[in-house]
Parts: sequence; structure tokens; C-alpha cells
Amino acid sequence: MKPGTILYELSGVTEQQAKVCFARLASKMPVKVRFVERRSA
Repeated sequence: MKPGTILYELSGVTEQQAKVCFARLASKMPVKVRFVERRSA
């Protein structure tokens, strides 16, 4: 992660619910929001 980056983590929700949440979050934030998911090994 680059300095100045903010990371939000969600648990206990489906991927679709998380994407909806971040879409709503993105519309209210004054910065660019990107959805990234963790891939387990």
C-alpha cells in the first residue's frame, strides 16, 4: 500500500453486498474508491 492510502475491510457479508456498500461509499467520498478482494492461497 502507498502512504496516504485508506483501507476498509468488511467481513460477514457476501461479495455482492460488499460491492453495493462500496458503491454507496464511493458516491459520498471526495476521493477515488477501488474495490479489491483478497484471494486466499
